[in-house]
Amino acid sequence: MIKDKNIFECIFLNDHIWFPNYVIWGPASHGHQRRKYIFKQSFPKLESSISSKQTWESLMKEYSDKRKVFKYDSKIKKLTEIKIEEKYESKN
Repeated sequence: MIKDKNIFECIFLNDHIWFPNYVIWGPASHGHQRRKYIFKQSFPKLESSISSKQTWESLMKEYSDKRKVFKYDSKIKKLTEIKIEEKYESKN
């Protein structure tokens, strides 16, 4: 699980962005609203959803090659893709 609230793990599948449900700072709906807003700035034509634990595990198994990790810089309000490292591997 990624514990940095400005690092986002997701899977891009067709015209949709899937996020794991690992929000620990508040209700999942608040976390999704924040992620949706941030990602809409960089990917305005894509919709997003939070997956259940089972759905995320299934997506990771089948589409791990489509997994991406982004870091959000709140000072400049910019989302940047970062290299997937071991410390960001999904533990869900």
